[in-house]
Amino acid sequence: MTAASESVINTLAQESRGFTAAEWNQLNALTDSNFTSSVLRQQFSLEGLRRSGTFFTGAAWSDRLWTLVRPTLGSHAVVVDPACGAGDLLTPGIALLQRDHVEATFHVNDLQREWASIASSRLRIASGGAITVRESNGDFLSDSDSVAHATHVLLNPPYVPVLAQTSWAQGRVNAAALFVHRALGAMPEASHLFAILPDVLRSGSRYAKWRREVELLGGTQAVIPLGQFDADTDVHVFLLHVVVGAPSSVAWTPAFEMQSQRRTVGEMCDVRVGPVVPHRTPETGPEVPYVTARSLTSGTSLVRRFDGRTHLGPLVLLNRTSRPGQRPRLRARLYTSSTPLAVENHLIVLTPRDQTLSACEELLEILDSRTSCEYIDSQIACRHLTVGSVKGIPWTT
Repeated sequence: MTAASESVINTLAQESRGFTAAEWNQLNALTDSNFTSSVLRQQFSLEGLRRSGTFFTGAAWSDRLWTLVRPTLGSHAVVVDPACGAGDLLTPGIALLQRDHVEATFHVNDLQREWASIASSRLRIASGGAITVRESNGDFLSDSDSVAHATHVLLNPPYVPVLAQTSWAQGRVNAAALFVHRALGAMPEASHLFAILPDVLRSGSRYAKWRREVELLGGTQAVIPLGQFDADTDVHVFLLHVVVGAPSSVAWTPAFEMQSQRRTVGEMCDVRVGPVVPHRTPETGPEVPYVTARSLTSGTSLVRRFDGRTHLGPLVLLNRTSRPGQRPRLRARLYTSSTPLAVENHLIVLTPRDQTLSACEELLEILDSRTSCEYIDSQIACRHLTVGSVKGIPWTT
């Protein structure tokens, strides 16, 4: 942390009451939507923020979240942010609460005491000292008492991978999934959770069990893809609203209209991820042709030793890495040889069930179609395609 950072923190961490008019005006400027970009992001390195999973929410997503929060607020609301950061998620709500004459208590918590102090002071300043703000610091995943009496939990949690053993995942999982699951398990009946989360939780096949766990705890009321988090954070996100103990009223991914008689890629093809994991799969067994995502694009011929599952043409190879909005979204190539082929795990192998070249050629047209791109964009905003998302592509051009 720089000396300037410490100065900002030391100033903001003071109680807002007792400031002179000049000091009040100076600090009040820091409660606007440009605070984190104009002050905090200049004080902390982008790489350091990424390592810690600290992503400042910004005005656009905060305002979008509060449009959903506002109609659900009743008298004497208790609004909790258990991973508050600089308080960006909460500060836009102050003006709305005052305009609607809603009494509320805010509780901010963060693993880092400095962030909780900044968030607490910004809320007091924004309200002119008119609201009650409670402040705590600690690991929410170990102690979730802060949400035990909440009417509303607002959350933009860390997105970093962490080691965990849960009923829905083992090994390294996205911390945001743990935060949501922990919060819903500790919140009161009929309370509301609003969260900005990485899209992999909405559409990734690895988090299917997590989504089922969420629906055991509460009902999804809104699942809204938002796009890329910001210019500095190459993560697509979505907005989630869950009511504890209520039934779900919306699906995690939108229904895609297609004629009932149309089949899907999954019905017409065997769809698998390539079995070769670079730098981990042993190079043993016979020498066979080998294709990677990079060599597929460049047209380079590779060979390697491999004694695992190989594939025979004709088939279609599809790049798993696929950014939302890019065109073409689905980048595929035809492989026609009957020589066994080893395939890297950054590629998806699609083999028509009738094993014909004509079916492969039709599949290439389908993957290149506008319908397929729109379907994938609607279903998954992660940078890696899943087998499930590819299987659901309509078999139509």
